[in-house]
Amino acid sequence: MMIADSAMERASSAILYIVFNLILLVLSSINVSQAGNDHIEERGAERFHSGRSFIDDHQLLRRPEEVNCEQSPLSPLDPFYTRDSPNRSNIRDARQGIPLDFGIQIIHVYNCEPIVNASVNVWHCDSKGIYSGFSMQQIKQCSVGGHCEPRDSQRFLRGYQFTDEQGWANFSTIIPGWAPYRTMHINVLVMLSGRDVYAGEIYFEEKVDELVASNKPYSISRILRVSNTKDHHYLKYNGSSNVMNLTGGVRGLKGSIVLGIEPSLGR
Repeated sequence: MMIADSAMERASSAILYIVFNLILLVLSSINVSQAGNDHIEERGAERFHSGRSFIDDHQLLRRPEEVNCEQSPLSPLDPFYTRDSPNRSNIRDARQGIPLDFGIQIIHVYNCEPIVNASVNVWHCDSKGIYSGFSMQQIKQCSVGGHCEPRDSQRFLRGYQFTDEQGWANFSTIIPGWAPYRTMHINVLVMLSGRDVYAGEIYFEEKVDELVASNKPYSISRILRVSNTKDHHYLKYNGSSNVMNLTGGVRGLKGSIVLGIEPSLGR
């Protein structure tokens, strides 16, 4: 009887051992599969961080010693600007692309003080190089100069906000693609009391452009991408001084930039 009991105990132990190892094998397979999915969804494990950090409410932790009270680079008004952009902070409009939440702080060049209640208008193309309101034929023609009038009422990836007490205007959009003959950028127009006081372009570091361009839907664009160092506007209007600070990765980015303006300028 004791021999039979001992045999049963050994058999039970063997079964438990087999079951335990099967469970470990299943769990290991799940982890490997999940790791593979993560790799597919996010090409590369790169993360962007260019200096300043971004906190939860999209307000930059401002340290006065880091702020340079200089006029931000000006450039001609973009040919795809429209006067009827909607007043809103979320301008994504369900366009495909890498999410970008960013803030623009407007400060006075003389004393670095924030400028309150300035209208900050932003717009950019989608991942295919399309500006809302314009046809690709118009975009190809006007990218090399001149001004185009919109042909329809679409206004995706466009909007404006008024700066708060700290001079910030915040937006939710996607990382822009690139239009013909241009590098990736966001256009901005600042107005005070109905006057245009600043027009410029916001750029990204070249390593950011390269990684973004390697991920869908950007990677399937039929337009040849121009790098920062070969972009006429970037070179002529000191684009390296208007590069957005970023943190995050291809699943989503947060950014910030401080623009110094002279309110007495403009028209």
